[in-house]
Amino acid sequence: MTTIGQRRSGTSRQRLLWLLCICDAALLVASGLFHLHLWDIAYRNVPTLRYLFLVQVAATLLFAVALLVLRRLIVVLASLALMVGTIAGFIMARTVGIFGFKDPSSTTLAIEVLVVELAAIVALATTAWLIRGRTRPVLAMPGRSSADRPFRQIGLPSRAEGGTSLGQQLVDLPCDRVLDLVG
Repeated sequence: MTTIGQRRSGTSRQRLLWLLCICDAALLVASGLFHLHLWDIAYRNVPTLRYLFLVQVAATLLFAVALLVLRRLIVVLASLALMVGTIAGFIMARTVGIFGFKDPSSTTLAIEVLVVELAAIVALATTAWLIRGRTRPVLAMPGRSSADRPFRQIGLPSRAEGGTSLGQQLVDLPCDRVLDLVG
């Protein structure tokens, strides 16, 4: 039985998740727009990098929309990987070079993009942590194996009960449902 306090807590967590998803999406869009501007003013004539900048723009916009529409952990993690990879590319271009291109100078705009991407990493990691949440241990039940425990713990049917793999079920769960289950 759910108490009013538990419902309010779940609702506030869902609002927080929604707010974080909006912030995540805004930071992804900002990174994409910065990269589009950088491509336009400087990198459109650099072989290979001109395409990578456009791929980054498209990916950030796609992930921003997917985050708002789907709100799934897998999208948050993919967005996080994109931002980490973007910063890794920036660092490589400034130090050892990337695809034959090395630019040791840093403009104010490049530093601003780096700050936005670092903020996106923090926000996305926070969102992923909130979605994943903490799970409560489940006591073993008579007649069921311990292999079914992860399924029962979050209210999903086990494989023996006709369910799909736990990983697939978790990927398919909307973020707000995950919050309800772990809260």
